[in-house]
Amino acid sequence: SIDTMETVAFMGQLAVGQMEMSAAAEASQEAADAARDAGRSAMWGSIGGAILGSMI
Repeated sequence: SIDTMETVAFMGQLAVGQMEMSAAAEASQEAADAARDAGRSAMWGSIGGAILGSMI
């Protein structure tokens, strides 16, 4: 019947919406990881520079 088709269509839209949300969450997690890594290397770079500067 029409009800069944509408329900299936609705379920399909929900599934697509959830896949898009998880893809977005995954992308933002990767971006957060990259930012954290960049911040860490920048921090170590400045620490290394300070140590080298004090040695020289």
